[in-house]
Formats: sequence, C-alpha cells, structure tokens
Amino acid sequence: MLNRNSHVPLYIQLADLIRKQIEQGIIKPGDKLPSESEMIKSYQLGRLTVRESLSILANEGLIDKKHGKGTFCKSAEVSKKRLKVDVLLNMTDAYFMPYYLHSICEVFDATDVAVTVNDTKDSTENIVAILSKIPENGSDGVLIQPSLKVGSDSEELQEACSKLVKNGIPYIMIDNSYDNVPQSYVIVDEKRAGAIAADYLKSHGHSSVCMICRNELKDSRLRLAGFEANFGGSVYVIDYDDEFEKNIQKLLAEHPDITGCFCYNDLVARNLYRVFKKTGINIPDRISVISVDDTIIASTVSPSLTSIAHPKDLLGKEAALSLLNIISGDTAWPYTKVFEPLLIERKSCKNLKKDV
Repeated sequence: MLNRNSHVPLYIQLADLIRKQIEQGIIKPGDKLPSESEMIKSYQLGRLTVRESLSILANEGLIDKKHGKGTFCKSAEVSKKRLKVDVLLNMTDAYFMPYYLHSICEVFDATDVAVTVNDTKDSTENIVAILSKIPENGSDGVLIQPSLKVGSDSEELQEACSKLVKNGIPYIMIDNSYDNVPQSYVIVDEKRAGAIAADYLKSHGHSSVCMICRNELKDSRLRLAGFEANFGGSVYVIDYDDEFEKNIQKLLAEHPDITGCFCYNDLVARNLYRVFKKTGINIPDRISVISVDDTIIASTVSPSLTSIAHPKDLLGKEAALSLLNIISGDTAWPYTKVFEPLLIERKSCKNLKKDV
C-alpha cells in the first residue's frame, strides 16, 4: 500500500504499485485497469495524483488509454521496445530546473524514450529514497541533479549509487557531483568562472574588490577559490545571508577603495543592485559588478549585467545524449564532460584604466 509518511511522492508510489502488479502478472496484458474514480476511492488520492501516476505508466509503454473505453494494460513485448530513463531534478529550483527539464525532454522525446521525472526537493534523503527504488522498478539509465549543499554526501547515497552500478544502470550527474561515488557527470568549470571574473576586473584596473558568496554551496566555494587564486590583490569576502545588506554597507564604509564586486550568481547581483540603488551607489561609476550564470536577469537589470554564462541548456542536452550513447554501448561509463564558462560583457563594469 501507499506510505503517506514517505519522502517519495504519492503519484510515484502509485505508479510503482501498478507497475509491480503488471510485472508480477496480477494485471495481465489486455486487462482493464480500475477507473480514475475507483482509484481515487480505493487509494484515497486526488484526481491529479492518479492522473500523474497513469501518465508515467503510459510514457513507459505499460498502459494504453482508450477514449471512452478506459485504461488497459499493454503487452510486455510492447513495453520492452522503449528505453526507460529516470530523471531526478530539484523541481523547487525555478532558476535552472526549467532549462534542464526542457533540454533533457527534448532529447528523449525525439528518441521515444519513456521518461520518469522525480522531484528531489534538493534533499539528499529524497534522492537516496528515489535511487534505492530504481533497480527494483527497472531502468536503463539515470540522470541526477545533485544537491549543491556542502556535506550533502552520505553513506546511504554511496550505497544507492553502488546499487545502480551493481545492477548495470548507468547514471550521469548534472551541474555538480557527489564526491564519494563513481564520477560520472556533466558540469561547468566553476573555478574557471571565478578566474575569468578576477582576470576581467584586473584587466579593467580594479585592485581592491569583494566577492559575495554563498558559503553553504559547493559551486560558490569553487568560484571563490578561482577568483582569489587569480586576482592576487585585496579580495574581501562576505556571505549572502540575512545580514547581507548591512554587511555590504559596512564593508564599503570601512574599505572605500573597493571598486568592484563579484557576485555568486545573477540573483545575488540583482539584490546587490537593489541595495546600491537604495543607498545611492552608482553602478558602474562607483562600483563595478560582475556575476555568473547569464540568466534573463542579466539582460533585464539596469545597467545590464556582465555575467559569465552557465551552459544550462547544453548541460541537460549533453547529459541526455551521453546517457543514450552509454545505454547503446557507443560511449563508455563512467562519463565526464566539463564545459568552459564564457564571459558575456555588458554595461555593469567600468574600465578604470581609461580614466587614468
């Protein structure tokens, strides 16, 4: 039965239950499944939850909805013809998730792959719970968006990934990697992104700068490491937390020689813009600002934001295509690819050398 205390969403649990009944022959090819109304009553679920479960099974080729007649179990022979791939994404991540989902599904739709999308809610515990069920349910491959939080690796996660490997199920991690599992990933060179920001500010005559980071995130620490290693001058660091606005004002008051600011990402930069507007600090005449990710934010703030592009669409597409190549035997597993970040120059940085 369904476990309402589980971290696994109810629609996935219901799909797993029906799938198991089909695999065990309880539901046979040609059998008519209970109606949506009957399932709602039997499992005490909402209509949308039941429909999401049936949609998963239809995409896997296990059931067939016939208008006006009902939903029927398809033959096992039909279901085996389609590859089945599990995708684990943080659906609460409105920043990058839409890009990943669109590019991944575009690849799989074009190749008629049955895709099961799982919401991790950026929780390693949820990721472990989902991964642990995949060998039992069967899958040809897995795409995982790991948590960026420092310390998110766990023994349970290592065990779940090892279980995938033992069952011959390849996986590729997107935009980050867990340290203590076999490294198979598609990522961007985060240290290089920080180095590019440092080189750009130095080339524009800035000798005293700050970085606003998010210390609890792995990619932020990598960007900071690359930035500090390449800048070589005075780099002041503050964390983007509840005290951010007060701390940035205090920092600039104590160090009026600061002329440049490197932000962890475009969201942080946008909030820095708001603080500066409130306090009358002009960008870029008083402070130059550079960021990472090149989202729509970068081109819509004023002045437009110089940002180092994160290849978000390419990461999802590359991960999906590479997984298909691994499944077909054309590419070896584990698979790794590192994208080079690219600077997109706009109007938020001032060249101090021109004024000398």
